[in-house]
Amino acid sequence: VVVTASVDKEESKVSFQAIEAGALTVVAKPDATSAKTLAISQKELTDAVRLMSQVKVIHRWRQKPKIKKLSMPSAKKKTDKSIVAIGASTGGPSALATILRQLPPELKIPVVVVQHISTGFGIALAEWLDKECPLPVRVARRNEKLKPGTVVLAPDQCHLGINEKGETFFSHNVSYNHHCPSINFLFSTIAKNYQWSAIGVILTGMGNDGAEGIKLIKQSGGFTIAQDQDSSAVFGMPKAAISTGAVDTVLPLDKIAKAILKAL
Repeated sequence: VVVTASVDKEESKVSFQAIEAGALTVVAKPDATSAKTLAISQKELTDAVRLMSQVKVIHRWRQKPKIKKLSMPSAKKKTDKSIVAIGASTGGPSALATILRQLPPELKIPVVVVQHISTGFGIALAEWLDKECPLPVRVARRNEKLKPGTVVLAPDQCHLGINEKGETFFSHNVSYNHHCPSINFLFSTIAKNYQWSAIGVILTGMGNDGAEGIKLIKQSGGFTIAQDQDSSAVFGMPKAAISTGAVDTVLPLDKIAKAILKAL
């Protein structure tokens, strides 16, 4: 299922409810204000349908699982300089919600996310996740210091990186790995500036964005997690990451939050 919607707040809200129920992606309604914008909209919609048609349809008629509330474990080491970086694509919004709902409100580290999504829906995604999860969720701002227990998402059409001071920075190099924002871009900055205190997570999605970055996190001493095939809407990105040999553990979606807390 491909949902088409406007970026209007109410329509966006319903769109993410549909994604949680099993829709694969959301695309902006065609813009017919000019021949040029219509052509762009047509291409985006047809590309989305073509890509999603390659996904094997799996009917999962089951009740929504109860979310198990987790608490912060007693840490043997200081975790105030640690960070969690998550990359996701197709099927990612509902997967992110599952993980973020389980993370405790007393989480003492920041969480940064790159989610491949159609332009215009980044803010709506952040607002939806913010209402669904105990941690505050919002789109990242330029040059801001990351705060513990806060989740920030990469903005539309902009690479998100984190510098050595724990501050955000943006890049508009759209050629990076053919994705903008790019998971590899975020992960590479995390590997460079956080090293062993980084936790990298790669979730469901098409393609291989994140595989190169998760390898860098592992090589710098960080801990790496990939979603397993059975719980992934599309196993492309986790499979590519696992094939690098740099993934420490492969887990079903509902076990990832616990693994993140344990890794701390």
